[in-house]
Amino acid sequence: MSEVRVAVVGVGPRGLNHLEAMQNLPTAEVVGYCDPSSDALARAAAMAPQAEAFSGIEELMTALPSGERLDAVVTSGPQELNAPMALPFVEAGVATLMEKPPGIYLHETQELVAAQQRGGAPLMVAFNRRFHPLLETALAAVRERGPVVQVVAEFHKSLAQLEQAGRYTPAVRERAFVESPIHAVDWALYAAGDRGLQRLHAASGRAEGRLIDSHAALAVAESGTIIQLTAAYTTGGRLERYEIHGLGISAYLEGVRAGHFVINGETSPIEAPDDDSTGLQAAHFIDLVVRGGTVETPACGTAGAIRAMEVVEAVVAAADG
Repeated sequence: MSEVRVAVVGVGPRGLNHLEAMQNLPTAEVVGYCDPSSDALARAAAMAPQAEAFSGIEELMTALPSGERLDAVVTSGPQELNAPMALPFVEAGVATLMEKPPGIYLHETQELVAAQQRGGAPLMVAFNRRFHPLLETALAAVRERGPVVQVVAEFHKSLAQLEQAGRYTPAVRERAFVESPIHAVDWALYAAGDRGLQRLHAASGRAEGRLIDSHAALAVAESGTIIQLTAAYTTGGRLERYEIHGLGISAYLEGVRAGHFVINGETSPIEAPDDDSTGLQAAHFIDLVVRGGTVETPACGTAGAIRAMEVVEAVVAAADG
């Protein structure tokens, strides 16, 4: 396969990022996009004038002329619709890159995994921290000196601000840990070897009332790496941080913006290429489709999606004892 015919499903702000990334790839041909919003469709048309617009998934799946194929799809919708949007394409055997989270509940992720096994095409979850040059540079430097001993991952927001702004549905607000903090969950698991856990201790609570807004976990990965996770949704705003500790080296990262090493007592900045992680992720996905391969590290496939959602379930469940 020399050129991948791809459609983007959901062209809100995040979906437009994916659309732009696909437009920039010489091996991808964007043939369609869909969204129920006419405003969103208009913005997508300006970005990809050669592609056909559709108002819904069923229309997109059935409207291609006889003999024309759809090789791949990127799905990016409201958090609670991520799994339902991806499912019909996965069932149909279309290679799928879906936005995180891979479901609001673990059973949704499990349904996607079962569908992928039936459909046979790759299913990749868009945990783009795995492709971010700053995080990759830091992780590689630690691994050069030996094993990753400990990983700390934080992702904080203000649930009150999100509610006031009308962001997200009640289903998402009630399970806030599955929203942005799942980035931290997945990246910590990835940095610890992209395998399972030996044990996990979770805690969460309702500091400000009815919703779970305080989350933490301490885990030991199969690799032996200790993982510390924390996500407070009682803060004054968004804050993302990571730490990677190895042998004689530590990396401290202010999310995906900047960071520094401490190596044998000496501090130095982390210098990394300024490449866009969404673009790198898109290139990896399209290359995967061209090669007819399976989803492997650094990308997140079905096994990684299940592992991340199992951690989410355990942390959320801890609120009720």
